[in-house]
Amino acid sequence: MIKIQCENPVCGATFFYNETKQPGATKVRCPKCKSVQKIPDLFVAKENNEVEDWIKGSNPDVSSSPKLSEEKVIPETDHKDQEYIEDFYSNTPRPASRSAQFRPDIKGDVGWLVIHDENTDTATFNLQVGVNKIGRKSQNSLKDINISIVSGDKYMSRHHCDLEVRWLATHKIYQYMITDRNSTNGTFVNGTRLLQTDLIKLKDGDVIQIGRTKVVLKLPSTVQNSREAENWVRRTDHYRTIIQ
Repeated sequence: MIKIQCENPVCGATFFYNETKQPGATKVRCPKCKSVQKIPDLFVAKENNEVEDWIKGSNPDVSSSPKLSEEKVIPETDHKDQEYIEDFYSNTPRPASRSAQFRPDIKGDVGWLVIHDENTDTATFNLQVGVNKIGRKSQNSLKDINISIVSGDKYMSRHHCDLEVRWLATHKIYQYMITDRNSTNGTFVNGTRLLQTDLIKLKDGDVIQIGRTKVVLKLPSTVQNSREAENWVRRTDHYRTIIQ
C-alpha cells in the first residue's frame, strides 16, 4: 500500500494506492481532483515480491527495477467508483457513494402541506425527511407531533396520521407515504378513506383530509418554496369535504 500526496497545489490531498491491483503502473489519478500523479519509482515493479522485499527490509536496488517502455496510467474506471483506502494517516475523506452524491440536501425543504379549508385559516408546514407526525394542536398536544394544526376541528385527533418522506437512492427521488394512526374519524386522500393498514403513496397536489380539515401536498418539483406552494394552493378551488 502506497501513501501518495497530490502534487496539485490547489488539492494537496493524501490518499493510498494499492499497487497490487495494477502491477507496472507508473501513474495514478488523484481521487479528489482527478489530476494524474506519478507513482514513486521505488514501487514501480513487475513482481509484487519486490515491493514486499523492500517492506521487509531487503532494500532492493531501485536502479535495477524494470523500466517500462510506455507509461501506464490507471483509468478512473479501475478505481471502482473512485473508492480508496482511508486510515489514520489520510487527510482525504472517503468520497460519497454515487447515490449519495445525487441526494439533495436533507436540511432543505422536501415538500409542504398547505391548509386549504373553508373553516380553518391557511397555513403552510415544511415537511422533513423521515416521519412527519400530524395532529390537532391543543393544550395537551403530544411533544413529538411536529405538524400541529391550529383548528377547531374536533374530528381531528391529536396524533391523527403520519406522512413519511423517504429517499429512494435507486431512483434518486423522494417518496411520500401516508398512513392513518388509528384515528376515530379517519384520514382521506382525494376523497378515499385510508384503511388502518394502508400505506398510501402520495403525489404533488393530493388533497388530504384530516378529520374534516383539508390540506394539500406540494412538492419541490412544481414550486420552489413555501410561499409559492401557498400561492399555488390559494388559486385552486376547495375540495369537497367527506362527512361520515
